[in-house]
Amino acid sequence: MDLQQRIQRVEHENRRLKMFGGVLSALIGFVIAWQLGIGHTPQVYAQERARTLRAERFELVDGDGKVRAVLKTEDDASRSGGSLELFDGKGEAFYSAFGYKNGGGTFYLQSKAAFLNAVTTESGVNIFLYQDRPRVGMSLNKGTSRLAVWDSAGDLTFEKTGQ
Repeated sequence: MDLQQRIQRVEHENRRLKMFGGVLSALIGFVIAWQLGIGHTPQVYAQERARTLRAERFELVDGDGKVRAVLKTEDDASRSGGSLELFDGKGEAFYSAFGYKNGGGTFYLQSKAAFLNAVTTESGVNIFLYQDRPRVGMSLNKGTSRLAVWDSAGDLTFEKTGQ
């Protein structure tokens, strides 16, 4: 083997070593970046053994990012405590519940056509069915019960009160 052939063999081995070193360096760089989480947004998961999760507002979203439910605190002129709202596929609230500053609470179950409202107070419970205006009302307040029915014009058509 002459000098020319030996030089070519050494240069060929040198090129293979450089290629191997470049691939190895890139692989090591990738592994380090992956381990450090570079370019990765970390997922936040609730701890498996967490006993309390605290916030002023929680939003439940579907896979498309649409808000499907909101649980939050309320503190304004009339509302106090927590409130819950559930939303349909169109993003419209169909259920809501909240508490009042002076005690008690209410919930609404609603659609475009009608809604149901139930209210609790210190003196009792009132339940109403609405379609543009009250249509049926039931109450139990301080031992007195009442059932009322209104027609579509808003005129009282039936009422019964009892002790």
